[in-house]
Amino acid sequence: MNTKQIVLDALITLLEQKGMSGTERIRKNIIQNPGFMLSDILDSVDKVEFFLLLEDACKINVSDEDQDQLETFAHVVDYVDKEICQ
Repeated sequence: MNTKQIVLDALITLLEQKGMSGTERIRKNIIQNPGFMLSDILDSVDKVEFFLLLEDACKINVSDEDQDQLETFAHVVDYVDKEICQ
């Protein structure tokens, strides 16, 4: 499984856990537009939970400072790729 799919799955899992409807539409939108802003669908608490899921799935640690800087889906994918390759 590639990094993009791992990040997307973590995001969709969180949204489904929160009971958000339309996750398939969101998935398609993110695939079509990797510049998708996380703040469009996640509040600050959800964003922290998203990064916790990612940390667990990828066995990495994302600092609070880095979380604040990662604003788009593409930024997160690039960051996770870098962290996994280190």
